[in-house]
Order: sequence, then C-alpha cells, then structure tokens
Amino acid sequence: MNYPYTYARCRLQLQPDCDFNPDSLFFHFLKSTKNSFCYDGRKNDGETDQDCGGKCATIRKCSVGATCDKYSDCKSAFCHNITKICLPSYCKDKDKDRQETDIDCGGTCSQGNKCDNGQKCNISSDCQSDLCIDGICLPFTCIDLDEDENETDVDCGGICSLKRKCCNYKKCQNNTDCISGNCNNNICAPKNQCSNNCMNYCQPKFLITFGSGYDQILNTTTNIFGFITDFTFNYTQKPNNGNYVLINSLNNTFSSWFIFQMDHTPYDNGGYMYIINTNQTNSTIFKYNVTNLCIGLCYEFSAYIANVNNLTIQQNNSFANLIFQVETILLKKNLVYANIGNMANNKEVTWMKFGISFNATESAVTLSMISNINAEMGIHIAIDDIELRTCSNDQSRICSIGL
Repeated sequence: MNYPYTYARCRLQLQPDCDFNPDSLFFHFLKSTKNSFCYDGRKNDGETDQDCGGKCATIRKCSVGATCDKYSDCKSAFCHNITKICLPSYCKDKDKDRQETDIDCGGTCSQGNKCDNGQKCNISSDCQSDLCIDGICLPFTCIDLDEDENETDVDCGGICSLKRKCCNYKKCQNNTDCISGNCNNNICAPKNQCSNNCMNYCQPKFLITFGSGYDQILNTTTNIFGFITDFTFNYTQKPNNGNYVLINSLNNTFSSWFIFQMDHTPYDNGGYMYIINTNQTNSTIFKYNVTNLCIGLCYEFSAYIANVNNLTIQQNNSFANLIFQVETILLKKNLVYANIGNMANNKEVTWMKFGISFNATESAVTLSMISNINAEMGIHIAIDDIELRTCSNDQSRICSIGL
C-alpha cells in the first residue's frame, strides 16, 4: 500500500482526523506497520507522552509541554533535565527573553521551569513556591501566619524580606529585615530617629503637650499651639471623619470605637491629647514653621502616636499610618520624608514614639505630619508630645546670634 497515496485518499474522504480515525484507510494502514502505537491516541510503553517521544521520537517528537526523557524527544530539542518537560529552546539560552519573567523561567517557560525564590514573576504559577508577591517569587511560608525558619518574625524578614520586610518593633537580624531599614538590638526601630539623642541635658527647640485641665474637652483650636491642620475642630468625644478634638481621656461612652485612654505626657493630670479621624492620604495633620535653627546641626522631629480603635469590637484591622516630613522654607527643599508604617489597632493602646532626624541646611524649616490612610471608615489616631530636639553630635554648625 502506498503511504502518501493512502494519506491523500484519507484527506479526500474529508475524514476529521486521518491519523486517528479508525474508519480511515490511513488508520488501517498505520495499524499494519510496526510503529502503529505511535498513532493510537494513547501513551504506551516506550513513549514519553501520548504518541510522541521515546520509541516514537524518530517519527513523532513531542510538542512544548509534553513529558520527555531527553532532548531528542522534543520538537524544540530541549527537555528540561529536572522537570522532564519539553520547553521552548529559548528557555535554556541563559537570557531573559521572549515571555519569560526571569532568566529561562516563568511565563512561557513555566510549564517545566518555574522561577526560584527571589526571581521575578507576574503570577503565582511562575514560581516553584506558587507565591508571587509584588513581582517576586517568595516561599509560601511568608503568608502562613507563623514564624517559620529563616523568618525573623511572623511572615516577615529573613527569606521573606525581599517583599515582606518587618514593621517597627518586630524582630530582625539586620537592617534589610526592616521597613525602616533600622535594626537596633534585633528589633526594627523607627526610621531616622537620633540614636544619640541628648535627652538628659538638652532643652527641646519646642514641645507641644497640649496642656491640661479639668474639662474633658479643651474648647479651642490648634491655632493656640502655633500649628495648622487640614482637619476641623469638633466639640465631641468622638470626632467625625475629617475632624479633630483636644481631649484628656477616652471613656467607655464610645467603647465600641475606643479603648479607655489617657494622654501620654508624664505627671500631667488631666493632660490633653490631639485626636483626629481620617481615612485620607495627603491630609495635613500637623504643620509648623521653625526658625533660628543652627545650620549643620542635627535635629529630631518626633511625636508619640497611638491607634485608639478598639480591636475587640472592630475586627477589620484599622491601620493608622502617618508620614513625617521636613522641608526648607526658603528653597522648598524636602530634607527628609519618612513613613512610620502601619500601626494596627489592638486590645489596649500603646503609645509609641515616631520621628525623623535631619541636618539643618537652612535656619528655617516646615515640619509636617501627613495622613497616609486609605480606608472606607475613618481611623482615630491620638497624638501627643510633639517635639523638636537637638541631637548630640560633633558636626560643625552655624547658629544665629543668641541661640
């Protein structure tokens, strides 16, 4: 029987599949040959995949994605030596090309060559770990809510630090484990605060404690303290979104929102604190102009901040987040800009100091705290003891007369 003639005859009969249709003359011809198993629609012994590779490789090589044992089994002449999958030939050229997400892995190569941890990815199926976060393959343990081996804290730091660095006050081993870039005594510390602050012998340049009083609410605006804000004064124990209040305690009247809390200032009976309600980014919470700085001297701008939303009632992880910023007044140059990171709500309030340090390049600067929250509901944040202090250092400095 003439092979080409039989195949052509099969085609003339308009058979849908001349190779596998049991009614076709071509199929009957193939059954009579010694390689008929290469056309029976099954993966038989001696084949690496269905009707291809292995004993069939001389007449039927496997397509991309099929299993293989060696290069000669594949049409592309590339059988991955570990996954034993036929891959495009460019998946072995040691270059990032075509639709790969990293060198010879992911994308069109991911059927047989997924990317290792730390390599680039677009989707989780590009990664051996099956976890792609912000374009990087990470171990799946980085999202298992446990502190695993090679992590410095729960799901952060260590092997996870490429895309999941640890927040302030989480455990760390080096600076790269921390969002702040500052690992101090194996704890992630707030970014850019002075490490040698002269707390015991320097007077602050300014310190705003908000005073104290017998009335629960201080019926005044922030203007008396010399700073401006985008928020509006609201005479209430629970300010609405976009409002603020100066208050000396949060009581149980609004326990569904707040945890009972006093201000931070030590030895300050009836001391007031500044509470805002925000769900916005780029809203100015605090803006204060300072003059007569010593040029070249290091300063620290800081505040004590607390997330006062009640976790027991609100289970939606109401994160507080602010930005500290220092800008020169004359040249409008941004000297330093730092995000404090997310402060989660809790079952009890913890005051934490956040801030930044900077070298004064001009004698006058604007200090700002800016809301960095994007939420459906407003987040209540308490702020107290806003301060600018000189850091102890040996830098040369030029001071105004009398400073």
